[in-house]
Amino acid sequence: MNDDFDKFLSIDNFPASQLKVKGSKFVAHAFPVSNQGDVKKFIDQTKKKFFDATHHCFAYRIRSNDQILVKIGDAKEPKGTAGEHILSGIKAKNLFNILVVVTRYFGGTKLGKGGLSRTYHQSAKDVLEKCRIVEKSLSEEYSIVFPISLVGKVSQILDKFDAEVLKRDLKSEGRMKIRSRLSQSQRLKEALIETTGGQIKFG
Repeated sequence: MNDDFDKFLSIDNFPASQLKVKGSKFVAHAFPVSNQGDVKKFIDQTKKKFFDATHHCFAYRIRSNDQILVKIGDAKEPKGTAGEHILSGIKAKNLFNILVVVTRYFGGTKLGKGGLSRTYHQSAKDVLEKCRIVEKSLSEEYSIVFPISLVGKVSQILDKFDAEVLKRDLKSEGRMKIRSRLSQSQRLKEALIETTGGQIKFG
């Protein structure tokens, strides 16, 4: 399997943009997210901040280890006029682990389905242009337990594979919680087994 299968493009900033059309104001925000808990948190924050707005439409796309999560929300705008056009902007940039929320203040003039669709798409496009795009990779977290005498050898292998040590306990035995790139996890585990002569447990 290609070592790059776990790589994807995402963002690492929180940009905002604003667009006015026929009296209505559209405020767009983009958020880096990694799970549905993040999505709920940022949507709730947006609704609280702009509590007097008419609509809070959104789209998100999240890549996890075994699936891609996608969802849109039209927030009582006419069906098909908001969320899917926000999502199309995300897909055009090939971004994952991102949430875009477009908040609308109704200005008194109806835009029609076509006008709404174009405006929500433009709002998403504008905020996505302000995103700082970065390359990320899927990862796996697991625990390892090994004889304390082998801590030096284990640390060398972890460094070789650029694995991140999240927790460590080096008292009577070596205990670590580590994170490694998904594409390298199997080879890392095999290297640890070989280096420790099989004296390692994974959890």
